[in-house]
Amino acid sequence: SHKHTPSLVMAPCPLWRLLFCWVVFPWLVNMLTSVPLDPHPDAVIYIMPSKVLNSKPSSSQSPKTLKTNIPKSQNRHSERLAAAAAPANPPASPKTTKDATLATEEVINVDQLTKKPTDEKKVKKDCCPCGKSSGGHCWVLTCSDCKQAWHQACVGLKADLDKAAIDSLLREWQCPWCWTCPFTKPDSHPSNKCARSIHEKVFVTSTVQSIVDSVTAENAKLTAMISHLEDRIGSLSSDIDSIQGTQNAISERVVKISDVEVHLQHHLLNQAALDQKIKAVQASLSTIQGDVTKLSEATPLHHTPPTMSPDPVPILQPETDLPQHNQEAFLEVKEDFISEELSGSIITYLDSLAYKEENGHSVTAFGATYKYTGSRSSEEEQPVPDLLQPLLEQVNNIQKDLYCQKYPDSVKYNRPHPDINSILINRYNGTDAFLPKHSDNEETLHPESHIFTLSLGADCTVDFHKKHHNTSEHLTSIGCPPRSLYGMSRKSQDFFSHEITQGNISGTRYSITFRSVSKWNRNATCIVGDSNTGSLHFGTDKRKTFGETLPGHRFWAPTIESIDVSSCCTYSNVVVMCGTNNIKQPSVNGPHDVDMIFQNYVNKLSAIRKLNPKCKIFVCPILPSKSHEINRGALYFNKLIFSKLISGDLGVQHVRGFDDFLDSDGSGLLSRRLSRQVDRNNRPDMLHLNLSGVRILAGLIKRAIFGRAPTTGGNRVHRHTSSNRVDVRSYSGVVASPRSSGDVTRH
Repeated sequence: SHKHTPSLVMAPCPLWRLLFCWVVFPWLVNMLTSVPLDPHPDAVIYIMPSKVLNSKPSSSQSPKTLKTNIPKSQNRHSERLAAAAAPANPPASPKTTKDATLATEEVINVDQLTKKPTDEKKVKKDCCPCGKSSGGHCWVLTCSDCKQAWHQACVGLKADLDKAAIDSLLREWQCPWCWTCPFTKPDSHPSNKCARSIHEKVFVTSTVQSIVDSVTAENAKLTAMISHLEDRIGSLSSDIDSIQGTQNAISERVVKISDVEVHLQHHLLNQAALDQKIKAVQASLSTIQGDVTKLSEATPLHHTPPTMSPDPVPILQPETDLPQHNQEAFLEVKEDFISEELSGSIITYLDSLAYKEENGHSVTAFGATYKYTGSRSSEEEQPVPDLLQPLLEQVNNIQKDLYCQKYPDSVKYNRPHPDINSILINRYNGTDAFLPKHSDNEETLHPESHIFTLSLGADCTVDFHKKHHNTSEHLTSIGCPPRSLYGMSRKSQDFFSHEITQGNISGTRYSITFRSVSKWNRNATCIVGDSNTGSLHFGTDKRKTFGETLPGHRFWAPTIESIDVSSCCTYSNVVVMCGTNNIKQPSVNGPHDVDMIFQNYVNKLSAIRKLNPKCKIFVCPILPSKSHEINRGALYFNKLIFSKLISGDLGVQHVRGFDDFLDSDGSGLLSRRLSRQVDRNNRPDMLHLNLSGVRILAGLIKRAIFGRAPTTGGNRVHRHTSSNRVDVRSYSGVVASPRSSGDVTRH
């Protein structure tokens, strides 16, 4: 305590304290300093990157800026581990001259430490690997494992240690060569940052070097190109000289041509004289021809005409009969179609209606407006009476059954059947009533529909006639008793006509006729084609079908021989897309075989024209394929279409825009973007379009049909023109206005 301090100071110094200060303490100091030191000079080693260590530190730079700070351990054991794991904190700034020399000691490059040259001497275990001497300022430590000697400063032990601490440390101390740190350095450690910096600098250096190399190579190429261009310029100069020489020669020849013109003028004068002589000879020949004609009338000449080579495009010859077809004049008559009670109610209702007189009978109408030549029925649509509504539904069911029987796949593909929506009532009074000979072939009738007639009142006989080229021939007659129903297909009206003769009816007879009528039926289209047309559908869905503006039907024809000509009648437009499967046959070896296929193709189109003379026929060129061999035959076939068929007498038009199906790489093959890659059997598909390609095909067909509808303006006839670009968003992407309405001709 502080209060006893004065007594201690003032007390006389005991003897034992004097002995300790003058004898024992100097002896302890001598013992502690008796540890042998390395006689050689020493230098402190700082391991740093080569680019940093190669530069000598300035005199004002402190050693702390070159060493890594590591926190001190809490105890001596942890201090030894930290000293073995990483270099220790550097000593404070030296105050004495000897300490000051430590800050400017030699710095050794890390590359020099890791590199082992061939002439490097073996490190002695009794000397520190640094090869320097500490000058007696550092302890020499010996590894407990490898017995290698190390300076205290070289292993990072900068703390002031006494001999006892050194002896205690050397019992288990391992040098940096033998000791491995069990802990992983954190990413934020300065050594990791330094390593990353080195890697980045190496990467930048290598990148710059690669850029320099590439620039050097490009410079060499440019030098070669410049020398080549200089050579070309020299050759062009020589060519210019030769052209100038040629120009001089041409100028000399022009002078000679002027002399020739003078001679030609003299020749033309002589030619005029010859023309007069030729006219005189032609007059003499005319006289001789007249004499020959008179002699031929008197005496027949027998000779064999010369053989002519067949024309690839046949010429239509007038025939007395139409081509063969499978149409019947009428359907079977169904007697007692309605009950007598219902018949009486309907007759009573019909007697109360107002009628308009026509040729031999009177008429009235309900439902969709049905127009024909000489029509006197109301032009405004009248609602169907409630009394006739059940009859209309019953007839619609019959129409649906007939359509599904003819086209069984219509249910599978949900194709709409023709809708019976128009009722025309004819009244016949007495023997003077009649129905003129005619055919119900108006364009507003659905081409796949039927005309149904229900007879009420007096009996009647209907006569049917077969059409010829310009005449008709009586075929048969059917009796129509009261309450009976008979039908006629719309297609049969192109081959047969019917009539009711005068004097055939005694009393009053009513005929109720049911029809499927729509203004869009003027655009009815028949598509005859191969499997690439299989995804084209007709209906009312604007995204998946052609829409209600373009009704029609698709008929499958894989080859030209399988085209059913009779299916194309009654349609306003006929689109033919066929021929690919014929061209790709192995038997087709050259142009001659393609000519034979084309001749058969033309014959089919001629038959379609004879059966349906009013229709528009559109032919589609053969689509490109992914095979050059098939494309050679297809190109030749398409050449025949454009050069001989389109310019022929059949009135055939072609669907434009098929170049859009070619691949954009200029290979001339079918576009991979618009075609299928594999077929159903996982084999490469060479021919078929995908959904995008089908949409483009549908747009091209619809544009061809509507884009050529003529419109009259003044005294000139204009045609709608359209570009080759097609809206592929839907089938109905190309919208066309309907044809002008008006009366149609009744035959």
